[in-house]
Amino acid sequence: MSQIIKTKQFGPVEFGDKQWTMGTTTIGVLSGGGYAYLNGHMVESRDVLIRCIPSGPDLVEALDWWENKDKIQPDEIQRRIVVLPDNSYAFEDGSPIESATDLLNYFGPGEALEAALKWFAKELVRREEVEQAKESRAGDIAKVLKAKPSAAKAAREAAEAQAAPEVAVTD
Repeated sequence: MSQIIKTKQFGPVEFGDKQWTMGTTTIGVLSGGGYAYLNGHMVESRDVLIRCIPSGPDLVEALDWWENKDKIQPDEIQRRIVVLPDNSYAFEDGSPIESATDLLNYFGPGEALEAALKWFAKELVRREEVEQAKESRAGDIAKVLKAKPSAAKAAREAAEAQAAPEVAVTD
């Protein structure tokens, strides 16, 4: 079962069902692949994996991921992420980025990843504000229509009058 952790810097990060803790360090498997700290930062060294994950198949899998994380797998075609003219990010086909995991899996560690994750966190706030504005506006309109049923009728009649062709009657 996956777990979504809302981080301040990266927004929601989706982890798989496995997490390990050693002292104050907690790491987990991302649902899209890879290993990250619970704050959203990617694991930066092989030693962290060895220190946190007990010996066994989980450690073998983690070390295999570490050895191959920067290699492009020919059978895994990744959707390209592009920067749009307004400095936002989207997939090459124009579909929006829905998860920080998409960015974590696409960009390697570094400034590009940090910039993309900061944009995503701001984008989530913007999306929430837009949604709240829609709900608020819809509620305001509903209140006006309930309070003044004649206002809806008047608006409808005005729209019909503008759409109707003008006919002049002359004798």
